[in-house]
Amino acid sequence: MHFNAAYLKMLASNDDTSAAKLRADYLAYTSTEIDYYTGLHKRIFGREIPHVMLLHVNRLNADLIDKLLELFEQKHYRFVTLDAALSDPAYNTPDAFVPRFSKYGPMWAYRWAAELGVRVNGALESEPPAWILQYGKEPK
Repeated sequence: MHFNAAYLKMLASNDDTSAAKLRADYLAYTSTEIDYYTGLHKRIFGREIPHVMLLHVNRLNADLIDKLLELFEQKHYRFVTLDAALSDPAYNTPDAFVPRFSKYGPMWAYRWAAELGVRVNGALESEPPAWILQYGKEPK
């Protein structure tokens, strides 16, 4: 959300230099997140599991969809149906998650870790670059 809010402001103000930098940083951030969750799943289940990719409908994802899909392909992911991904036993892990006031709670991997008693440090997950967070907060 932070990326797209900043991106829309950049496009509206014709800040093409910043928009190009944001697109590059978004792809780098996405790559880091893919690697993070792959590692987290390995830690929780002792193996890789199928990921379920959720892309929000927004201008940034629309502009970068080809590059985002290429990123997954470069990491040797293959695309399958949701039913095929959900057929993995990991998705049968009970979900007794009770929402807490934590930014690390809602993601499936954190929920599974809690359910299976696997300690994880959610603070190790990357955050968007500070300049993007700030740009998104600045008035137009």
